[in-house]
Amino acid sequence: MAGVAFLTLIINAPTTGALVRYLGLSRQSDIKKNILVSISYKLDNNVDKNIAILKEKRHYNNVDWDLLKKNVNLSDL
Repeated sequence: MAGVAFLTLIINAPTTGALVRYLGLSRQSDIKKNILVSISYKLDNNVDKNIAILKEKRHYNNVDWDLLKKNVNLSDL
């Protein structure tokens, strides 16, 4: 049983990615891409609004807001 599992990993693991790309299973349609861009844009706007609200709270005076925004930026996706 261990031999079969080992051979499966050795043979299938390296070839699976190439097979998926060859068959075109990893491509996204234009509709899906547009939906993802739209969602990421809306989430980015929501993050900006929430950061603006949190900036007004005195508990968060020591936060580096530029670093926070950089790390939660979704438009780079």
